[in-house]
Amino acid sequence: MKLLKVKEVAVRIGVSERAIWKWTQTRKFPQPIRISRSVRWDESMLDAWIAEQSHAAQREATE
Repeated sequence: MKLLKVKEVAVRIGVSERAIWKWTQTRKFPQPIRISRSVRWDESMLDAWIAEQSHAAQREATE
């Protein structure tokens, strides 16, 4: 399991770090893993979320 920092997540998704935090607060994004004072995202959970968003966008485009 690879854990990503918020900056890495933001770059991968193509949004700001602030957007990641907002989405996390509204539960529109995978919740981070907290290890002591560190906050990280599981790369596999993030990849699954990206795939889900992609499939949802494709379904909307074909409707």
